[in-house]
Amino acid sequence: MAQIIFNPEELLGKINELEKTLLPRAATNALNKAVFETTKELSSQAANRFTNPVPFTLKSFLYKKPAAVGSNSIEASIYIRDDAAKGNPPAKYLQGVMGGQPNIYPTRFQRMLRRLPDRAGNPNRDALGNQGSILSAGEIMVPTRSPKVRRNQYGNMTPAQYTQILTDLAGGASSADYLTFRSEKQRMKRKAQNERRAAKGKKPLKRDVYFYMNKNMAQERNLTSKTGGIFLKSRTGSLHRIMTQTSNANVPYKFDFLAIAEDTVGDIFETELMKNLKR
Repeated sequence: MAQIIFNPEELLGKINELEKTLLPRAATNALNKAVFETTKELSSQAANRFTNPVPFTLKSFLYKKPAAVGSNSIEASIYIRDDAAKGNPPAKYLQGVMGGQPNIYPTRFQRMLRRLPDRAGNPNRDALGNQGSILSAGEIMVPTRSPKVRRNQYGNMTPAQYTQILTDLAGGASSADYLTFRSEKQRMKRKAQNERRAAKGKKPLKRDVYFYMNKNMAQERNLTSKTGGIFLKSRTGSLHRIMTQTSNANVPYKFDFLAIAEDTVGDIFETELMKNLKR
């Protein structure tokens, strides 16, 4: 937590009795203006330093209004949203770029892959021969540049495709830990359609299917890339690598949240305090 200590006499010099009377209200107004403007500056800096940031990230810089602390102090704070109704909280996934976490933050999707078992024909096993999960704690799954990766306007894989991948990798499990209600509903709808087709002697409807292939299978199939990953087998039978399994890479440190906040609050507070005292 950053702290800025304000000494009226150091900033203003000798102050008279009238200024002493006006000072508490003036300081509160000035600090309120300072933290408000600082959240806007943080958002502006993030827009310039990040690549195609989503609006949720840019709106994640928040503040608490000044409040009295004891009889002689006021306090306000600036923070990053640490909750999210869906997905991942900005306070967590921004840690790396702010220097607070050396590796990429494991998103909910990555954490799911660390729990799903490796059901490959030649599964990864540990030293004791136990079947492992798709991802180990030191790995992540990164989208490729395949045209089959569905991207939103910010260049990120769409949430719907992430959900569909988990649905297929979970093997149609109904656990709420793996699938959303929406995904399970779609799976049951397809199952009912194919049951009706089977009753009429028709073949099941083909669809795109996602599956995991570990490095052992990639090497056996002599794929161009011998690393593990998530693949898409299209309804026409073609194979596409959608995501690649890799070690947890370091994140570039490019957003000094504390330095930006401290400098901006300090500059604006001093300017606004002088304005308030002269009114």
